[in-house]
Parts: sequence; C-alpha cells; structure tokens
Amino acid sequence: NDLKETLSEKRSLIKELAEQESAAIAEKLETIKEIDGVKIVVRDFEETVDIDRMVQTANEMIDRDQAIVTIFYATERENARIMVMAGEIALQKGADARHIVQEAS
Repeated sequence: NDLKETLSEKRSLIKELAEQESAAIAEKLETIKEIDGVKIVVRDFEETVDIDRMVQTANEMIDRDQAIVTIFYATERENARIMVMAGEIALQKGADARHIVQEAS
C-alpha cells in the first residue's frame, strides 16, 4: 500500500512539474521555431535523464497545441536519451518523429 501511494505521489509530482515546464517553454518563444505551420520545441534536460518527466512535459505541450513537435534530450556521463513526440496536426503536415530521431542519432 505504501508503494502504491509513493508511486501515485511520484506520478502526480511529475505531472505537476511537467505542466509548469510546458507553460514556461510556451512562454519563451526563442525556444520554439516554426516551419511550415509546425512548431518545433527543442529542450535540453541536461543531466536530468528522467524519461517520465520528458514524456509528461511533451504530452502537456501537445495537449495545448497539436501542431507541435517536441525534441527533448538529456545526457549523463556516457548515456544520452533523445525523445521526439509530435501532435496530430504536426503529423498531418508531414512531421515524422522516427525520421527526426534517426537524423539526430
């Protein structure tokens, strides 16, 4: 029971942090580039390799705007993570998350 409560609290905190981060990124236009009606958001999570946080932040941003492609990455020592997510409108306009990851790696 304690484990369930702890995991639930962790998910809740990650969601709250992601909401704050996605709102902060949306306010900083310099972190967003627009190409053919698709907004590209690139963010370096630096040494915070927390995939749950990256996914939740991307989900929050895409929930706000389906024409967004998020490109998030993080590194720690010898490991790197690249995560790309695209909203429905971005996909319809030709965004291809798989191709972006292949090019980035």
